Amino acid sequence: MRRKIIILLSCICLGLSACGKSEGKTETASARLDLGEYEEVKAYKEDGSEIYMYKDKDNVYRTKEKVAYYRGCDGIYRARGNENLYSEKELIDGKEDEELITEQEALEAIKNYCFEKEPGLERAMADENSKAYFTVSTDENKLINVTYRGYTAVLVNYQIDPVSGDVYATDSIPGIREEAMSTGEEFNIKTYMN
Repeated sequence: MRRKIIILLSCICLGLSACGKSEGKTETASARLDLGEYEEVKAYKEDGSEIYMYKDKDNVYRTKEKVAYYRGCDGIYRARGNENLYSEKELIDGKEDEELITEQEALEAIKNYCFEKEPGLERAMADENSKAYFTVSTDENKLINVTYRGYTAVLVNYQIDPVSGDVYATDSIPGIREEAMSTGEEFNIKTYMN
């Protein structure tokens, strides 16, 4: 019995020592965090500087500040409310302005979305006494914000990524609930563009 235990402990020790060996990778490395295994990945900020993130088993990329990024098929890492990061330096310079969704395109697409969602809205907005309206602007993170004020005074803000077309919506009620809360609406604006 004692001999079996010694053999078992020897196997465990050999297994543990093998886990600690490096494979000599220079660009990525595996390690262990308190959350589990991760892979270190290099990305680039808009100014061209390097940043390292950690990819977990669920393909979530986290910065040392613990901001969660998701990588799109285009090689761009995106996180709500944060600047985009790029898998290759060439992607930063390769962005063409004509590929970006404009404020006007975003406004028209959100109107199409809202008119489809609320069938009588377009006719109601034509009434000169209507309090419903749309506004559009671009924020400091280069995201397009289309705000819709409905006839019930609810303000719905649609935040649009001008590259991917992904939309994230929040709403608030002035004087009642000032804090913006997610509406649960997440879609791609390109579906509603003419």
